[in-house]
Amino acid sequence: MATNKERLDRLEFELQKNYGEKGSTSRGGHNREEGFHQHNHSRFTKMDFPKFSGDDLTEWINRAFQYFEFQETVEEQKVALASFHLEGEANQWWQWLKQVQRNERLDITWSLFEREIKNRFGPTKYECFDEALSQVKQIGTLRDY
Repeated sequence: MATNKERLDRLEFELQKNYGEKGSTSRGGHNREEGFHQHNHSRFTKMDFPKFSGDDLTEWINRAFQYFEFQETVEEQKVALASFHLEGEANQWWQWLKQVQRNERLDITWSLFEREIKNRFGPTKYECFDEALSQVKQIGTLRDY
């Protein structure tokens, strides 16, 4: 009985072999197997989309952008993918936003989604502690203190 690793290795080998049988070179004369490894990395790399429940929006958006870039996600799929991974309060907000946009007959694009989620869960100007901390400047000497 083959182990999971052996089965996975065999499956990957068969995929590479089948991919190569469709033509050993592309129109540009480049080796197709080379392209297989370089351009189809997302097919074989497991990368989970981050979940968001209302905390640390900046981190979540950064991770979402990384995912979109790596998986070459098309613009039309970004909102559906991101909204599927909302939990708790964030999911409740999403259900509300979807209903409002549906009533107004507006499509929810990624830029609209990002703007609205930042308005709801992003830091306010009073909560931006990192920014405030970076503005602190020492005046005078330590001895004066």
